[in-house]
Amino acid sequence: MVSFSDPVPRTKADGTIVHRGHIGICYQATSAIFLGRTEPRTIRLLPDGTLLNDRTIQKIRSGEQGWRYAAALLETFGAESVTSGDREDWLKTWLPKLTRRLKHSGNYKYGWAIARSARRYLPDSLPYPKHGGLLDGPSVSIVRADLESKP
Repeated sequence: MVSFSDPVPRTKADGTIVHRGHIGICYQATSAIFLGRTEPRTIRLLPDGTLLNDRTIQKIRSGEQGWRYAAALLETFGAESVTSGDREDWLKTWLPKLTRRLKHSGNYKYGWAIARSARRYLPDSLPYPKHGGLLDGPSVSIVRADLESKP
């Protein structure tokens, strides 16, 4: 089983933090195996700091079920109403005006063996990522503690 933790803080357009990001402290406390990060990507944030994910954008683009609900989300931030025929042009106009791009370094990946016997098939854990010590401080580079060495 694999779970993901998002370390990237999200802010409103005015700089107010709405999601600080997390490094998976609860996963670490359960002795999850730290597997590294997912692929880096660019995400889009709405003016209130929430994520407009790629899947939502794709629903609008292709007219899939739920596309009107997804388009209404952009309309709440000032986009004009969209007609079903010009969705691609509508996105090209409103995405740059209403969202801001943020380079995302990738989520942290943690894994667990479902059965004890399966544990031997998992890789060794990488060192856990740690926060810089302040609750709203940035994450720092990974720290490794050697608990088996003797003084």
